[in-house]
Amino acid sequence: MKVVKTVTGDEPITLAEAKEYLRVFHDTEDNVITQMITNARKVLEMATGLSLVEQTIELHTVIHDVFTLPYGPVSSVTSATIDDVAVDDDYIDTETGVIEGTGVLDAVYEAGPYECDFAMLELVAFNYWSRGQDQFPQTVKMWIANNTRNLWLQ
Repeated sequence: MKVVKTVTGDEPITLAEAKEYLRVFHDTEDNVITQMITNARKVLEMATGLSLVEQTIELHTVIHDVFTLPYGPVSSVTSATIDDVAVDDDYIDTETGVIEGTGVLDAVYEAGPYECDFAMLELVAFNYWSRGQDQFPQTVKMWIANNTRNLWLQ
């Protein structure tokens, strides 16, 4: 599967919100915190299969019968073809992100945003105060488990 994601929206939390949550009152680490915000979003998107910001997603993959588009929630499908034949709207459910058909799927769709402010703040705080550790705080683990589209994590 080939997936190309192009972010079109703003990060779920702002630098000001993150700094307030962290109780950081200086500008010295603004670049570091901004990078942590982006990294936290990418990690949570990978862990859940959700789009936490508005983005355009281009997908190329082989499907069999019923396929759920990765990185929902899907707001609209711009184009979808299976074996170079346009997919009829009757075979696309944008509410669930499901496309029915068999063959090589090429799709372009708009996804996100999915509500994640608390998880983002918690993960940024954990990364800020525990730099170098490679685990999630319990609150973030619970958020991932309750919001994932990745069935093996449920």
